[in-house]
Amino acid sequence: MARLNAPETSTTFSILRLLALLIAGISTVIGVGYLIIAALGPEVWWPSGGGLASGAFVDFPFELRLVNAAAFLLWWLTVASMALIVASLLGRIRHGVRFVPAVTVGAWSLAIALAVGSTVSRIVENIARNSTLNFDGVEDPSHPVGGQIYWNIGPQVLVPDLPLLAVSVVLGLLAYVIGAGERLQRDTEGLV
Repeated sequence: MARLNAPETSTTFSILRLLALLIAGISTVIGVGYLIIAALGPEVWWPSGGGLASGAFVDFPFELRLVNAAAFLLWWLTVASMALIVASLLGRIRHGVRFVPAVTVGAWSLAIALAVGSTVSRIVENIARNSTLNFDGVEDPSHPVGGQIYWNIGPQVLVPDLPLLAVSVVLGLLAYVIGAGERLQRDTEGLV
């Protein structure tokens, strides 16, 4: 396989690597920033189902705010980890695109990061969404911080994000194809 050593390719890969690192940094700041704001409380942004844009600020006890913020953080850390994997991959191949073990490992890493990150994020988010406040014995039910948390942890919250899990399978298939290309390249280079 021919190597692409043109200076333009190296420059393009360097720019893409910086973009991936920027995405990783911004994603981490968003996730950690939200976690800090949620920890300071007493309110947390609670999406109403139409995406992050629709919802309201809701008073929650500290523990429930942290679980909600942890789910948000996990989603953004999944994005950050995938961006870091791509940045590492771009750093390794910017001086010549070849089927090498680093490319195969990078592709498998993307598939695994998305599968694990999206599954854990969704489960934590499901726990936060399905847990409620128990107002039995609370004098003022309009002030939910005084209520006890009913943690709804059961089989119903163990449902992963199926579309993202499917994307991770597709990335795994791509990793397999890249690995097959790597083996084929190694075999043909041995014949030459």
